[in-house]
Amino acid sequence: SAGFYDFQFALYDAESNGSLLWSEVQEQIEVTAGNFNVFLGSGVPLPEGIFARQELWLEVAVRQSGETEFAYLSPRQRFSAPSNAQSIDGPAQSNSLSCEHTHFGESWSGTGLAGLLIHTPSGNLGGALYGKTGGIGYGVVGQQDVTSSIAGGGVAGFSDSASGYAGYFENNGGGIGVSAKSNTNYGIRGESGSGVGVFGKSNSHDGIRGESAGTGKSGVYGYNSQNGYGVFGRSTNDFGIGAVGVDATPYDTLGDLWLGGDYGEIYAEGYMDLFSNRDIFLDLDDDNNESNACFKIFNGGNSVISQTCENGTKSAVLQTRDYEQRAVYVIESPEVWLQDFGTATLQDGQVTVTFETIFAQTINTELDYHVQLTPLCQEPLILFVVAKNKNGFTVKGVGLDGSPSSCSFDYSVTAKRLGVEELRLEEVSTER
Repeated sequence: SAGFYDFQFALYDAESNGSLLWSEVQEQIEVTAGNFNVFLGSGVPLPEGIFARQELWLEVAVRQSGETEFAYLSPRQRFSAPSNAQSIDGPAQSNSLSCEHTHFGESWSGTGLAGLLIHTPSGNLGGALYGKTGGIGYGVVGQQDVTSSIAGGGVAGFSDSASGYAGYFENNGGGIGVSAKSNTNYGIRGESGSGVGVFGKSNSHDGIRGESAGTGKSGVYGYNSQNGYGVFGRSTNDFGIGAVGVDATPYDTLGDLWLGGDYGEIYAEGYMDLFSNRDIFLDLDDDNNESNACFKIFNGGNSVISQTCENGTKSAVLQTRDYEQRAVYVIESPEVWLQDFGTATLQDGQVTVTFETIFAQTINTELDYHVQLTPLCQEPLILFVVAKNKNGFTVKGVGLDGSPSSCSFDYSVTAKRLGVEELRLEEVSTER
């Protein structure tokens, strides 16, 4: 019945059993009234010289789409190789147009559909037209001389097969499969109504490569007139997109990635990670035409929550009730200190304050630290630190008459951050 079927083709050296010489599977072949057309070798190339064999048998198996097993058609069909067929490098001479004389140098002209029309209704393995040259010229040449805005092509190929090609080119000698050139327009142009316009694939190299010698032009340029991506890259095991540009010096305005327009934007649908094996430099106001450009961090409500500006200030940004957003600035220090704050209460004029456990693991408790005290009392109170160790400090408090106090007090502890105790006004180089 009519429909689309999968076919398995195999060539043997005997009518039954024998040795398998070649096989391939072609899927989704249209069958109409029991007839179908395929090009053997379009999936798996035919072995060189196979048609020079005296015994060559074709076995065909078929299955409907969606099935897993093939049904074999019996018996095998024999191929009769031409007596002078030595290899597949040249066309077979049987069942083909032939002349006893040559037509070198002749020119034919006419007003019909084609200057030369050749039809091979059952040419399943060969071509309707075969051209070959042993020199450095071309096997087949087509030329189109119409200069109007609407014109045809020098060579055109058409195919009605879902698995075939309108044009097929192959080079087994290390050269280029397809070479196209235009002096003023596209070298190659591909267009599809619902599929891919141009598809490139390589098993060991780049799938598609573009190269340009034009100033201000691109090796590969992508454009989308609708809502899709101009250029999209995806990789199973590596980066989706890679870029390498001019890296001679970090002070020029050249690099690996350029974002055009008034706003250069990078958007991550999920988390965004920024990695570097060395420093990360952020140049604010690189063209030096702003009074104080800032690196700002926004929240989901498009409010600034933090900023670092080119004048060296670092600030958080807070939303006020009556005065919109306002910046609050960090207190700078010549050394690296950590602070903790708290409140304690005297018991009979004395109390020991123990460092909070997590805070104690972030500071160097082997070095001296600073303690500041503020009384919280309705009477005069004298506070003094009588002992300090790696676990905390002890405070005594007495009134003006020397009597022990039971008042509360606030305290702050300032200690060296663990691991960077020696840093003080470290020199910063402007070199990159």
